[in-house]
Amino acid sequence: MLPIEKLKSLSERHRELEELLCVPEIIADTRRYTLLRREHADLGAIVETFARHQKATTQLADDRGALTDPELRSMAEEEIPLLEVELVELEKAIELLLLPTDPNDAR
Repeated sequence: MLPIEKLKSLSERHRELEELLCVPEIIADTRRYTLLRREHADLGAIVETFARHQKATTQLADDRGALTDPELRSMAEEEIPLLEVELVELEKAIELLLLPTDPNDAR
């Protein structure tokens, strides 16, 4: 089970960092700008993968709802297994991305 609240919090922080990186005072402070830019970059993969997970989750729910519609049923039956596999892969990727990084990797 994914820590959805934590992922939402990280997504919000990513958006906040995008705004901060446009503030002239922060741009002028090279050290702070560099730290915030690095944090923004570190969160990028997690946020992108979580967004893909959210989109696939929504699509899966929509497809399951479409099973009751005779015109959409065959399309939904094809997409549901693919989305289920995609969600498992995305969850694994998110779990890996949430692991703490080794500080020595940056050296």
